[in-house]
Amino acid sequence: TVGIIDRYLASISRPVKTTFFQLLGTAALFWAAKVEDETFDTEVSARSLAWLTDGAHTPEQVVLMEHHLASCCNFECPGGGAYRLYYHLMQVARCSQKTFYIGQCYLELSMHFYRLVRFSPSLLAAGCCYLALWHAA
Repeated sequence: TVGIIDRYLASISRPVKTTFFQLLGTAALFWAAKVEDETFDTEVSARSLAWLTDGAHTPEQVVLMEHHLASCCNFECPGGGAYRLYYHLMQVARCSQKTFYIGQCYLELSMHFYRLVRFSPSLLAAGCCYLALWHAA
């Protein structure tokens, strides 16, 4: 959600009012949730997110802002990160639960080493998958 907001703010040239940030954050959360969840119910969620703003915004405003946000970002939403990729790789590998958790530990440990920041999330996920499968063999 923060990445979406950052990309939106970088794409516009005019200053943003502080009262606008609640609607922007709500719409970014709405868009990010759609990307993460395949069974996302748009109508119910727009209503729920508008309700969370305590009546400051309507569901229609949330949906319109999401459309504006997506068009300003060229409809490119940031990916899910290393864990999501790791999860899919391990499903393809059909590994045991123990092997999955070993690789997950490697992935979580990788967040503690600043030197690993230079690597893409997909490379980190693939490396942790390899280490876990090697460890299990």
